[in-house]
Amino acid sequence: MNLATHRTRPLWPALALAVWLAAPLAQAQQECPAGITPNTPDSDFAGAGAGMVLHKPTGLVWKRCAEGQSWDGSTCTGTAAGYTWQQAFERVDAVNAAAAGTQNLGATDWRLPNVNELKSIAELACRNPAINLTQFPAVSAWYFWSGSPFAGVPDYAWGVDFDYGYDDWYGRSDALAVLLVRGGQSMLSFDAAAGGGSGGTVAAVPTLGEWGLVLLGLLAAGMGARRLRRG
Repeated sequence: MNLATHRTRPLWPALALAVWLAAPLAQAQQECPAGITPNTPDSDFAGAGAGMVLHKPTGLVWKRCAEGQSWDGSTCTGTAAGYTWQQAFERVDAVNAAAAGTQNLGATDWRLPNVNELKSIAELACRNPAINLTQFPAVSAWYFWSGSPFAGVPDYAWGVDFDYGYDDWYGRSDALAVLLVRGGQSMLSFDAAAGGGSGGTVAAVPTLGEWGLVLLGLLAAGMGARRLRRG
C-alpha cells in the first residue's frame, strides 16, 4: 500500500482496546447507502461445508465466524476473542491441532490471511460492519489481524478495520480479532516468532538500522562509480 495515501488512526489506549473486546460484540445496524454497487455480492460466494464459505474470485475458503465464536448451523454464537499478533499465530496452531470437526471444522490447513486477502472480503459499500453479513453473519465492526508484518517497524503488523473496510497497521501487542482462511497462496503470511508456527512462511523483516546500512552502501557505491567516471 502507498503510505502517502494511508489512513492513519490515533493509537488507542490499551484500556480502551480491552474494554471494547471485553464487551459483547452484538451486531449493530449495518449501514449500506443506496446507489452503491456491492463489491462482495452473494454471487461471489458459495458454501464450502459447515461454518465455511468459498470466496470464488480468490478461491479462498474462509471460516464464517471469528475465533472465539462457534457456528451453530445458521449463524455464529459466542463472542469473538482478542489476540495479540503472536497469539494469533498460536491460535492457528491450536485450531489445526484440534480434534477433527471441532474448531478446525474438519480441516488442518487454516492460516492467517495476508492483508490483501483480508481486504478482499471487505464490503466497501457498507460500514459498521464493512462485510457481507449474509456470508459472515456475526463479524463485527472491529479490527482483524492479517499475517503481514509492517515492513521496517518490527513492533507493528497489518490488519483490517471492518468498521469501514480499510487496512491499517497495529501494535503487535494490541488485542485484535482473528478470521482464518484456507487455500490459495499466502504472499505475506509470516510467523510472529522466527522458526515457529504453521501460519505461513517465516521471513526476516529488516530493521530501520539494516535499511540504513543498505542506503549507506548504495550511496558509497554511487560515489565510487562517479570517481571512476572522472578518472
